[in-house]
Amino acid sequence: MGINEAQACCHCGKEASSTCLIRLCTGCRSIRYCSRECQAVSWPSHKQDCKTLQKEAAEIKKMKEWNPKLTGLSRIETKVAYDKWMKRNKAIIDSMVLHALLRPKEKLDMVDTHGMLLVLVHNLEATTPENFFFASLRLTSYRCLR
Repeated sequence: MGINEAQACCHCGKEASSTCLIRLCTGCRSIRYCSRECQAVSWPSHKQDCKTLQKEAAEIKKMKEWNPKLTGLSRIETKVAYDKWMKRNKAIIDSMVLHALLRPKEKLDMVDTHGMLLVLVHNLEATTPENFFFASLRLTSYRCLR
């Protein structure tokens, strides 16, 4: 059986056992070591990653504090909310795309050369999961290669 990385030393690969306790790096709480010796030997290569992981963890913590809704919805609940949002707004989005890409006044048919980019971001002021998304629709150009 292969090494279970979640229960193995990141430096030497030694697996956790009754005689080998695997501990997390006290800085980033992400990397595991079987001993202080392995941690010390690994430190020069882990030092920068450790700092980066600590900064990322702090940013995630801030996001959770600023908006509990970000952690209040599971992935499935977020997907359900997204599907409801798309269903509710599909006609509006389709209409905007058609008006942007088919311009009868200029007699331009940009369907072959342009597209729409739909950007969804979290609406931090939302009071219900269905309103959790805010959209920005942008006209973009592309070249069709055949």
